[in-house]
Amino acid sequence: MLFGAGMLATIARNYEDGDQMLVGAIGCGNVGFNTLRAFNAKGHQVIGFDPSRDAHKRLAATFGSSSAAESLAQLRIAEAVFICVPTDPHPENGGADLRIFEEVINELSKVTRELDSCIRVVVQRSTCPPGTASKMSKQLATEYSVNPSFLSKATQWEDSITPPRIAFSGNATACRTLREIYKDFDSPFFVSEAHKCIEMLKYIENTIDCALISLWNEYLAYADRIGLPRTEFSAIMDALGDRPRFSSVIRVPGGAFGKWCFPKDVAAAVNAMKEAATPSLILEATQARNQILLASAGDNPYSTSDLLEWRHDRLSLTPLARELLAQPSAEEPHVDPSQSWREA
Repeated sequence: MLFGAGMLATIARNYEDGDQMLVGAIGCGNVGFNTLRAFNAKGHQVIGFDPSRDAHKRLAATFGSSSAAESLAQLRIAEAVFICVPTDPHPENGGADLRIFEEVINELSKVTRELDSCIRVVVQRSTCPPGTASKMSKQLATEYSVNPSFLSKATQWEDSITPPRIAFSGNATACRTLREIYKDFDSPFFVSEAHKCIEMLKYIENTIDCALISLWNEYLAYADRIGLPRTEFSAIMDALGDRPRFSSVIRVPGGAFGKWCFPKDVAAAVNAMKEAATPSLILEATQARNQILLASAGDNPYSTSDLLEWRHDRLSLTPLARELLAQPSAEEPHVDPSQSWREA
């Protein structure tokens, strides 16, 4: 057995004493591994489980063999367990595929009922549609919280150790545990008792970015069609920030949003709205415009930090962005909007 009674007794203590905690993660890919790495850098002990042998080896090499669990059940020694498994588009409808997440919750429902379980809170780190936490939390014999990551693919570590925001939900006990975990992080906090509030926040942030990218791509295509020089189009983007309300709305057009979370989160949001009988006209149009760009220009290969910089209280184009905007766009083909999630 990897963990003995001695270690269980050592970590079975009251976290309010201000000492480090033992934090676990299930799913140790990009999000899970960087989550553990950041917590470890802040002084917490960590343990992770991932069925991938490569992920297991990376955990052992980074944190030590005792931090690389051989089974999910071994995370019962952790005081908080973060679920960081993928929720990729479901092949049937494009919505968030929660099958892996549900399997993890089913296993944790057994673990949290064990007499020697030290788990105080299970944390939904995976991006899931609003309403997921309310359903899943009922299966567990412990507290529950939603605490999504806000990572950019190009700056995963930077966004983990210095998150652009820390948001979590739950009752007073769950939130107290999360505050203790994050006590040494210097980031803006947003806390709510409502799980749906934090779940929706993550979708709103990502889909606003996507909608802005698609809107700028649409205007760039229109400008090209009517013969407006690209230099003049860039001048419009520069001038927008003169009005404070538009200081952060520019995005660099010319390529599709295709990195990591954006396509899947738009598709998941559209499907969730359909299930709630709510029209998703703007998000569907965002998908359709993005499919046109995917077919004509492909993904934008650059990160946001490569293309935009905060200067003089506004977002501004970097020299690279100006160079890219000066290049002509490919002819845009027609794309059936109904197929957008299938091809994302």
